[in-house]
Amino acid sequence: MVGGTVYLARRVARDPERLHALGDRLASLGLVAAIRERYRSQLDFLIRRLRPEGALGLSLTGSLVLIALTGWGFGMVVQDVLAGESFNPLDRPLLSFFIRHREPWLTTVAYLVTSFGSSAVLVPLLVGVALLWRWRGKTWRPAVVLAGGYGGAVILYWLVKVVVRRPRPSVDLLRHFSGFSFPSGHATQAIVAWGLLAALASGAAASWPKKVAAWAGAFLLTFMVGVSRVYLGAHWPTDVIGGWVLGALWLSALLTLARTLPGLRNQERDSSPAGEHAAVSSGGSGP
Repeated sequence: MVGGTVYLARRVARDPERLHALGDRLASLGLVAAIRERYRSQLDFLIRRLRPEGALGLSLTGSLVLIALTGWGFGMVVQDVLAGESFNPLDRPLLSFFIRHREPWLTTVAYLVTSFGSSAVLVPLLVGVALLWRWRGKTWRPAVVLAGGYGGAVILYWLVKVVVRRPRPSVDLLRHFSGFSFPSGHATQAIVAWGLLAALASGAAASWPKKVAAWAGAFLLTFMVGVSRVYLGAHWPTDVIGGWVLGALWLSALLTLARTLPGLRNQERDSSPAGEHAAVSSGGSGP
């Protein structure tokens, strides 16, 4: 998985135009094209008001589709968990496989990797990044996004845990884990925290390869954190999948909001009398 991710990231970093062309082809096929055609007037309405800087709408449409797909996927996982349909075909075989293949050195690695999805590591890391951004950029906006994103992730997975109330696996545990099992809090926290950090890093990066590296690193960390939770016996595999999907849903909503709010503020500023006066004074025309 690591090797495949590195290989794919290198290919994407070397040829961004091919990726853009692939995105355009995908946008004209299947679900994305159907949604864009069916809700063209509504999407145009959103684009005109939330993206006045002239976006083509593909980014916003793709984000909305991603939110819809992750929400549907999370609902499917929850349905299977509540119905008990995930144990025999997926959960028990995978968990048994990991338990049978435990090794002392691998257990040490799993403890190290799983810490990258824990509050003990993520909270100080996010605080440090927020303070660094405040010092360098003279703004608290990244701190607000990081705090709101992480706090929202914790609240979401805690609420789902209380509602679903799934017990943890009764297997040979390497350590005691308290609380309910579904969804994996480590998986949810990891995908949101590392995803937000990747978004900040890619936004600040000057080159396309660095942007790809930031997202590839976030993906690998999130994947390995989830696998470590199953290896340690803390969660069933569907707990981790549910945590990934829940975190992806929340992260998609955050990134979509982060892209649309600046456009809304620009529209409000440009439509104000001061904005119109500035546009006329500079020789331009009002919106």
